[in-house]
Amino acid sequence: VFAVMVVMGVDRINPSLEDRVVWGGAYGYLTLSGEWWRLLTALFVHGGAHHILINMVFLWKFGRMVERRLGSAGVLVVYLVAGLVVSMVYVIERPHGVGAGASGAIFGLFGAAAVLFFRHRGAIQNGSARGAILWAVGFAFAYLPLNPPPIHLLHGIGLLTGLGCCLLLSLPSRPHPASGRAARGLYVGLGGLALVACLAWLAPNPKKLLEDAAEASAGGRHAEALKDHNRLIDWFPEYWHAHLKRGIFHAAIDDLEGAIRDYDRAIELNPRDHGVYLYRGFAHFKLGEMDRAGADWRRAAQLQAAPEDKAASLENIGLIHLRMGHWKRALELTEIINAIHPDLAWNALIRAIAADRLGRPEVARRAHQVWLAGKEDVDAGELKPYLAEELWPYLTALPE
Repeated sequence: VFAVMVVMGVDRINPSLEDRVVWGGAYGYLTLSGEWWRLLTALFVHGGAHHILINMVFLWKFGRMVERRLGSAGVLVVYLVAGLVVSMVYVIERPHGVGAGASGAIFGLFGAAAVLFFRHRGAIQNGSARGAILWAVGFAFAYLPLNPPPIHLLHGIGLLTGLGCCLLLSLPSRPHPASGRAARGLYVGLGGLALVACLAWLAPNPKKLLEDAAEASAGGRHAEALKDHNRLIDWFPEYWHAHLKRGIFHAAIDDLEGAIRDYDRAIELNPRDHGVYLYRGFAHFKLGEMDRAGADWRRAAQLQAAPEDKAASLENIGLIHLRMGHWKRALELTEIINAIHPDLAWNALIRAIAADRLGRPEVARRAHQVWLAGKEDVDAGELKPYLAEELWPYLTALPE
């Protein structure tokens, strides 16, 4: 899989988080929202050539150790069960991250190898024993510097899962060892899937919680909606999108201070998302904090790559100029926005108002025609809270 990723243009040294998600990484929001297949595909997506190289070296070594005693099927059972359990715990513990790599599965093989080593140490030659110990030490030192402590905890879960799988798989079976081993492999595999299913059942579905919150809010059940938002954040306090959604809810019920607190936290967790700055700008605008609103909207424009998106962020600043009565500044800004992306409906309306107030009827008439032609694509009602009441007539016609 990693080779195909590289051939398709993914950076072989440090693939972006977006690339890892596209290729099947276990992104918490998507996985817990129903894309459970990511728990498996994440085992075959890696974070660079060094990552897959280390994993493959230890997979080869510990896989062979386990295969001698448990067979190929036993290796597969330990590898998949440990990998799936670690993936599941990862998306619950770090829903804002993207799980990728087979480290948890390989730690499972390490745990299985440790069980077999101590069970059969009497039959292992001294040289082989020393070699196995050296490999174990090398294994630990290869992974310790590469990951933060929470990832080591996940590796420990993989090790314990592999250890448990091996203890069950290596139980003596009589009178038919071969059939007994196959049956145990099936039972251990099913037991591992049952464990993953239990963890999935205990974890909340973030997409469903957000949908339930939106439905409750639309139905006027604000307490119920807030409960759903709070539950999601209690589970995933570092999930920036949950804070954004709760901020939008607070803004919808005119709790603007609460909305800004949530937007602040979302920006703290993910300062590169332009949407949060847009929403926070509107909250500041409604509170009359024009300088802060303008700063947020300028930041949103900086973070956007597409010219039309930059223009859409900048046209919000035109609303500030209208609110402050800065007609000339508003008109000059619309000219800049038109140069970036012409014929934006909101920008045309701002231009029509500013030109009319400055006594430039021809400019106002042309701009208002653009507004009337494009206003079907936007909700004119959304603009009303951001326009002074005396400017509302411009939404339908130029005042005489």
